[in-house]
Amino acid sequence: SYPWAAHAVVAGLVWTTGLPVSWAFAFLNLAALAVALMLFYAFTRYFFEEPGQRILATAMAFFGVTFLPEGIPLGIHGAIPIIRRFSNMSAMSVGVMLFVAYALVMIRTMTADRPGLHWYGAAFGTVFLCGALYPFALVAIAALGAGAGMAALATNRKRALRPLIAAGAASALGAVCGLPLLLEYMSGRTAETSFLLTTGANALLHKAIQDSLLLWPVLALMAARLGDIREWYGRNLARSRLVLAACIILLLLHLLVSGPDTSEAKWRAFAFLMLAIAAAAPMHKLVQA
Repeated sequence: SYPWAAHAVVAGLVWTTGLPVSWAFAFLNLAALAVALMLFYAFTRYFFEEPGQRILATAMAFFGVTFLPEGIPLGIHGAIPIIRRFSNMSAMSVGVMLFVAYALVMIRTMTADRPGLHWYGAAFGTVFLCGALYPFALVAIAALGAGAGMAALATNRKRALRPLIAAGAASALGAVCGLPLLLEYMSGRTAETSFLLTTGANALLHKAIQDSLLLWPVLALMAARLGDIREWYGRNLARSRLVLAACIILLLLHLLVSGPDTSEAKWRAFAFLMLAIAAAAPMHKLVQA
């Protein structure tokens, strides 16, 4: 029931280079961070024309969004800011990198008139690798794909339908190819190590308060600069719908599903990556003012 593939990669790195295990994880985390930052910057090109806006959005996604530290009262947990997940001995750094890669694939598929076959290959490869190396992020990738589909179809159904079906088929094929490994990971799970629906009004209220506390700096900024948000939303209609739909789906998953050791809070961290795109628009105008 343990996703061992990422640690097998680290073991291979240790065996071939002679590095200590901690240094091997550090190398993996730094490599994943470098790739994730480059991919996210490429993702921001679909929303912002100025390099300064793209850099700000990338910095907010990985280093910011909220200034509240983890572990404050009410038991807030969950990889905020997400840069913290690149400093521990787990595969979440790889999961974040693959999530960002899939976001780039989806936005390219949704906006290009004729996405090349290599983009569908990227969708397949990203889902397959995610299932093998960090299957927890598969749920976030599925939410991102659902958000992309809803946004594209709501904006321009005819043009978006064929490439989205192709991307969905490639993603499903990647999941099917990785299914034997996923089933092996899931074997032996018990109620204590499974994801269940959040039950009880108190538990839902507790999570809602957590999210409100973490989100309020960004929400206050967006509320104070509604004109900038409307301008950004109108200029990037389908793409902004993708970001907001994915963010809402991931936050709802965090609210409605509970896992061992509050691990569902990682979905909130993925949601904040998407929220940073929307928040960067008014933040950039505020900095310029």
